[in-house]
Amino acid sequence: MDKYSLSTDEVVTFSKNGWIGPFDLGMESNIIDSCCFRSEEIVEKKLVSPLYSKHSVRDWHLIENNYLDLFKQEQIVHRVKSIFNGENIKLWRSKIFVTPKNGRGIGWHQEWGHFNGEEIGNNIPALKPLNFDVSWNLSVWVALNDITIERSPMQFLTGSHKHRYEIKMVPMCDSAFFVNPFDKIESKDELVQQIKESTILLDINTTTLLDGIEQKSISLDELKKVCWEKMQKFSAAVTLPFDTEDGEETLLMKKGHFVIFSERTMHRSLPNLTDGNRVAINCRMTPASTEVYPGKKEGKVIDGSNLDITKHECVELS
Repeated sequence: MDKYSLSTDEVVTFSKNGWIGPFDLGMESNIIDSCCFRSEEIVEKKLVSPLYSKHSVRDWHLIENNYLDLFKQEQIVHRVKSIFNGENIKLWRSKIFVTPKNGRGIGWHQEWGHFNGEEIGNNIPALKPLNFDVSWNLSVWVALNDITIERSPMQFLTGSHKHRYEIKMVPMCDSAFFVNPFDKIESKDELVQQIKESTILLDINTTTLLDGIEQKSISLDELKKVCWEKMQKFSAAVTLPFDTEDGEETLLMKKGHFVIFSERTMHRSLPNLTDGNRVAINCRMTPASTEVYPGKKEGKVIDGSNLDITKHECVELS
């Protein structure tokens, strides 16, 4: 057994709880700090991804080696392989999370494994496993700065990966993931540009928000109000209320530590009550036998998050 493989008892614990950790990534602090700074820059400046030709917080590990090096660490790879019974694995997705100072958290949610964009009303599966009877995706969530109880910690509902919770579609502004996009918009030109470039809301084509609007005569506040009303027509998912039954676990984490969990495990993040950002990045891994973006072979290159995945590729990790 590799020194970073999970023990038999740890695998049993994961199977029971749906998550395990945190563990130390074992990387030098300056590398973690560099990833933290870069993540803030990508989000706050809404940098364009060379992979997707628009602003995106997805898959920067395919662009910058520092991120990829995080996920290739033996501390991660061998533990994930333990859960997948020693199967070879591949990294197929990553995502940056920056919760701003005094920012709201993300509500309870789970992903049953297809990653089809259900949360925004789509149905375009990203994964096609050989065996649909077992979980075929694991997420690894890495803290890039210290996560305290005040700085938007993750929470898990232990054992919830064995039950699919009911959701309903609501106006996007009422969904678990929604963050007010107008908070930092200071000029009408800036707002118009972000709407035209579809960077005002991640994963959503917002160009139609300007239809029928006389841009020259409308004020910034009026434009925000009209766009807010139009955004009510966009749909997104929210988990219906449920009893946590004292199963909530809150993870306080040091920077450079990570947790492994099944996306089927109900999870959320609490608000950030500090004066600094909370920064993290996750990656998603699947057995090498899983087909990723099966629609690509039929020429379907728009995924469930409305991104053009023509340039996307998986990274074999073992």
